Amino acid sequence: MDVLREYSPSAELLSFALECASVRKTCSYPLLSGAELEAEIALRAKEGGLLRIAEADGRTRGALAFFSMTEDGYAQTTGIFVREGDVPSARALIEGFAALCPGCELTVGLAGENETVSAALEELGFAICERCSHLESRGGTCAASSAERIGRERLGEYLKFHKEHFSDCYWNAARLEACFENWRVYAAGRPVHSGLFLRKYEGGAEIFGLAARDVPSARDLISTALAALKGGKVTYLSDAGSAGEAAALDAGFERLGEYVCWSREDV
Repeated sequence: MDVLREYSPSAELLSFALECASVRKTCSYPLLSGAELEAEIALRAKEGGLLRIAEADGRTRGALAFFSMTEDGYAQTTGIFVREGDVPSARALIEGFAALCPGCELTVGLAGENETVSAALEELGFAICERCSHLESRGGTCAASSAERIGRERLGEYLKFHKEHFSDCYWNAARLEACFENWRVYAAGRPVHSGLFLRKYEGGAEIFGLAARDVPSARDLISTALAALKGGKVTYLSDAGSAGEAAALDAGFERLGEYVCWSREDV
């Protein structure tokens, strides 16, 4: 089946993607819906990062949105949309994605319940590199905390902690420092023994990483961050059973399901 690049997504394609994104068995990450999802697909299409498979009558059978950073050897999907059970379409889209990103590490984020795309990824030699609890908060009242936001004056101290705990994360110490103004970083202790970094966006925020020596320290970090955000949706993909997950649940986060990240090194 032919996989084609789309530069101007049709209303029919957008409707198909919205339908797939609304169900855990066919959704992918990041979790987007409504206008946010439509905007993401339009952005990737403009950049040449939207693939589509069509039925014989022209209707959408599957679509995949992605971005690539060839200078870093990295490429990531921002949405893969196929109906439940349509493994051939999922496989064709992923093969098309790989063909456009030679030499990159390929990553695909899915809901744990998405067995269709998972089957295609496994067939194509991808392996699970991360499995997390998807937690979400809508804000609320937080207790006082001793954690503090890190500014430039303590950045060097915090980066030593970040190197120790997040060296295998894409947002490692060097990349975090390079665009520090885009992040909110919180820490507890002098020297730092626990830390959290998040990115704020319109209407909410996402916690990208949290490492704490114990649950109370993690709770302090989360409380400080939530108090500063003053409401809005906050997403946190946390290691299951970690101090961060326990603290987030204590702080009123809800568990929406499981996030699974698949990856493959292409050379």
